[in-house]
This record gives sequence, C-alpha cells and structure tokens, in this order.
Amino acid sequence: MSKGTRQTLALLCLLIGSAVFIKLASKTKPVILEKVVIDGPSSSKSFQDHKNQVLDRYREDTKHFAMVERVLNKYAQTAINLESTDGLRGLKLLDTLDLEAVYLYEKHPREFRRLCELVDDQAAARILLTWRDYLSLKRADDGDRALWIAELERLSPSQRAIVEKTPEILPLMMTEPEAISGLVERMSRDPKDLQDAFIGLQLVSLREGSSSIRKVIETLEKHPKWALESLRHRGPEGLMVFTLFGDVIETLDQEELLDDALIALHVSADDSTEYLRDHSSDSLAKHLRHLSASGLLTKVADHPNALKLTLEFGERGEAAIKASGADAAEVVYQDYSDKDLREKAVEALADHGLTAAVMLEKYASDTQFREILRRHGSAIILPIAQSDMSPELVAKLREKASRTTTESLALGVMSLSGDSGQATIQIIHDDGLARVAQIQNSNISAVEFLPLYDLTHLANVLTKGYRPTSGEWSWALMDGAFVVADVMSLFAVQPEGVVAAEMARGQVKTIGKTAAREGAETVVDRSIKAGLQTGEQLAESSARRANQWWAVRSAGGLQKVLKQMPNAMNRMTIGQVEEIVRPLARKAGVTLSRFEPLRFLKDGRELLMRVPPERGLKYLAIESGQAGVGLAAYWKMEEHLASRRAGVSQENQP
Repeated sequence: MSKGTRQTLALLCLLIGSAVFIKLASKTKPVILEKVVIDGPSSSKSFQDHKNQVLDRYREDTKHFAMVERVLNKYAQTAINLESTDGLRGLKLLDTLDLEAVYLYEKHPREFRRLCELVDDQAAARILLTWRDYLSLKRADDGDRALWIAELERLSPSQRAIVEKTPEILPLMMTEPEAISGLVERMSRDPKDLQDAFIGLQLVSLREGSSSIRKVIETLEKHPKWALESLRHRGPEGLMVFTLFGDVIETLDQEELLDDALIALHVSADDSTEYLRDHSSDSLAKHLRHLSASGLLTKVADHPNALKLTLEFGERGEAAIKASGADAAEVVYQDYSDKDLREKAVEALADHGLTAAVMLEKYASDTQFREILRRHGSAIILPIAQSDMSPELVAKLREKASRTTTESLALGVMSLSGDSGQATIQIIHDDGLARVAQIQNSNISAVEFLPLYDLTHLANVLTKGYRPTSGEWSWALMDGAFVVADVMSLFAVQPEGVVAAEMARGQVKTIGKTAAREGAETVVDRSIKAGLQTGEQLAESSARRANQWWAVRSAGGLQKVLKQMPNAMNRMTIGQVEEIVRPLARKAGVTLSRFEPLRFLKDGRELLMRVPPERGLKYLAIESGQAGVGLAAYWKMEEHLASRRAGVSQENQP
C-alpha cells in the first residue's frame, strides 16, 4: 500500500469518528459535576443535629439521660452510630466497657449484641465493669472471650448478684454455680467466715474442672466451723488436713488440741488413712485425746510412723516413744518387717530407750543379731551395747591431728570401751545370754548413747539415702519442713540449735563429697562406705537428705518446725507454699493453684504479670477485700477457661 493511500484511509477514519461523536453528543443532556464541600461549621452542625436528636429521645428518661449525655460527649459520632443500631443498651455497654465496647462493636458484633442483652441487669453491668481490664487483655483470644461471655450469660440473676458483691469469685461461680451460691447462702450470716471460705477456695485449682473445688466445698458445708478454724490455724496445710480428716477433728471438738492434732495427722497422713479403713473416726479422735493427756501428741508428730506405733502396740508402743522419741518408729517399721521381730524391737525400745535404738538400727541387717533378738528379746541390748565401740575406729580417730566436731564427738563416745559388739553377738548366738552375763557387767547409762544415736542415724541417712522417712509423700513432707526451717531461720525456731545445726550442715556436705573416696569410718560405722561406693551422684543425694534431716533435727524436730509453718508461709511465695502442701493436697484429692506468671498479648507485645513474690498468701487476703479484681482472680479465670477449652475439645473428638 502506497503512502498516499494510507493517509487517505486515516483521514477517512477521523472524519467518521468525528461524525459519530457529534451525533451522540447532540442526543445526551449535559452533566454538570458539582464538587460538594463540607466545611467545618456545616459538619459540626450535622453532628450536633444528630446529637440533639438522640438527646431529645431520652430527655424525659431521668434515669438514663445523664448517662446518654455523658457517653455522647465522650464518644461523639461513635456513640451516635452505636445508638442507631443498638439503642440504649448499646450506650450502656459503651459506658460500662469503654474502648473495649468499641472494639467489640467494630470487630466482634455478635459478642457485642450478647453483652447488650446482659447490660440491663445491674449485677451483670457491674461484673462487666469490674472485669473490663481482663477482657481487654483477651483481645487476642477470640475463643476465650466467647467462652467468658457464654459463661456469664448462663449465670442466674441471683448468682450474678453474689458475684457483684464479691467479684473475685466469678471463676468459682462459673465452675460450680449451684454449689457456690448455696455456700454463700449458708455462710452469709458471718461475713468473716464467708471471706475466709473464699480465700480457701481460691487456693484450689480449676484447671481440671470442678472435682477439686467440689471436694473443698463439701468439706466447708459439712464442717463449717472446724474447716475454717483449721484454715485459720494452719493455712492451706490445715485446710488440706481437714479435708482428709474432717470427721476426726469434728469428733475431737477441742480447739486447744486443734493445732497439735492437725500437725500429727499431717505427719501421719498415710497411717491415719489406713487406720480409718477399719476403725471409726471416733476411735482415732479418742486416741489423740489420750496421747495429748499422756504428753505424747507432740512427740508422735516427729515421725510419719510414730502415731501408728502407738495405735498398733498400745502401751508398749507409747513407752517406746517416751523412752526413745518418735524415731523409735523409724527403727521398728523401716528396719524390721517381720511381725515377731517388730514386737521384740518395741519391747527393747520401751525397756532401754536410745541404747536399744542404736543397737537395733546398727545391727538390723546382721543375721545373728536378728536371730538372738528373736530368741532372747530386749535382754541382749545392754550386753552388746557394753562392748559395741570399735577399737579400730577409735585408734584411727586418735591418730588424726585435726578432727571435725562430728569426729570428736564420736571419739568421746567410742572410747568408753575397746571390745567389739560383734564379738558379743557371736557369743550370745553360740553360747547363750547367760555366758555373756558371766564375763561382763551390763550396767550402762542410756545418756551415753544420746550423741551416738544421732551419729548412727545420720550414718544410715547417708547410707540408704531415704532416711528418716520413706516414700515420695514422706520425703516431700521432710523437704517441706526443711524449707520452713530455712525460711524462718533456725535461730527463730530454736536459738540454742543454731551453731550445732550450721556446723552439722557443713560437716554433712563435706562427708557426702569425700566419703566415697576416703572411706566413711568418720561417721561411726563402716557400712556407710559400702553405701556410698555406688557413685558420687548417690553420695551427693544422700548428703543432701542427711543435711535436711540434721538441720530439721537441730531445729527441734519435725513437729517443732511444722509448728512454725503458718508464720513461715507469710514469708514464702505462693509457689513455695503450693509446693510444700501439694503432696498433702494430692492425698486429699485436691489440686492446688500454682499462680504462675500470666502472659497476655496486648498491642502486639507480650505482657507478663505475676503476683509479687514478697506478698505471697497475703495477696489472696488483700484481694478478697477489694471491690475490683487482681492477678489472683485473673489466674483463676485462666484456669477455668482452660478447663472449658479442654471440655470443648473432648466433646469435638469422635
């Protein structure tokens, strides 16, 4: 195609397009674009008109007009928009929840409408106001917020009225609404009782559902007076003991015995529970009264099996405790499983006290000793004790230029005799007891065995690693007692025991580290060496437990340390208290709250909140007297929601 032809075609197309455009323009009316400008005054006038219209609608409502005017002044157009869709209820919710209502209105209208349905209930409105800050922390968790609103909806008006007065119990009320409202109704006559009951319930975890809280509520309903007195006397420990043995304490019905009885039942929880399987609560309460009258109630609290010893062996068991202390139970139940040998051991302890305790414990594993004990009974104790000191150990201790306190004490006691107890056992076994009586004088003072008993017992702690008690529960109790002693300081518990305890703790640590390498003759008996040869780790573990045992013993014994527990708890964190009481709570079928730090997501950043460690249990008491809610209540709500989430997930499983 030539250049001229192309130019002609282009001109033709231009003419045709121009003709079409002119034709269309002639048939269309002209459109005038007018720019709408909303200046400041006219915009303000428009908002003011809407505001006046809203105010006019509520002007005659004297009850709500001030609130409507306040919200309109504060939230302006947002309040007008909200009123147009949700009316007066929407304004009430905005006034109650502040920016949280705006967030729900814009992001979660369904939850906003559900709360609007509740806001006419004065109690519900008050609850929303009290828990507003918590809801704002849950913005990142839509599921939990929906659960929270649904739980609040399910509460009856009367139940919400209870929460309005005591807002921190909302998680408890959501978990067990009928039981909590019933408890409030029964205890409403005495506000102090009700407040203390709520403090006790706050200690119970809701994470696993309602089983634990129901257990404590039943205890409070069945024994309201003594359950609360136990809580006031002994704190969480007292409440857990009472949950286990409420019928016994109720039958005992003596406030002057309450503290000592709670400690004794705490220490002997396993044996007391076993006893109650075949005996009545009245029988155990009667025995506790008898022990108190005999001066033994505080003594049996020094060992987990001591109460059992008095129950099983009667007067002879009580005589053994009087003569040897509560550690008589350690010797009887840990060293002698045979029924006949146990009876012989009890007789020996009742007759010869600490002297028998040393011999029975030291030679418990000796076959010939056990045989002659079965054959001759307690008569063998004094002849063996007379010749029991080891000449080899005495010589070795004398050779040392620098002796520790423990070694010096052992040397003083062992230097009383140069004969061997093992040789005496052999003579009695081969020739009878009469032969020994002919060749030695069996007069010996039990006082001489006081330091030797402690050293022998310490040796066994190091050797076996589980002494003076056995089992997870019993050792947890001893660990807890040690924490109490440490918190209170030994000086506060028993001033005269400070120096001895601190020296003992240092010596035990040294022994634990060196015994495996250098031998353990410095702790009385060569059997320790065999016990510690299994490795450095066992030595360290045994030394730690021996350290605990000696520290508690130097502080006056288990009972005296546990007596100080309520005071010590005031200096502990809630976590420390929970750790001490947890084994006892497990026995009672109750899970305790741990009140660990809470983590929330706020404005895209993690927010960590924790109960101040220095406030401990006091925080629960302080919070229960406030009009608002704090971290403890937040923690309880987190537990409750966690239990509900677990329930929902289980329901959804095929």
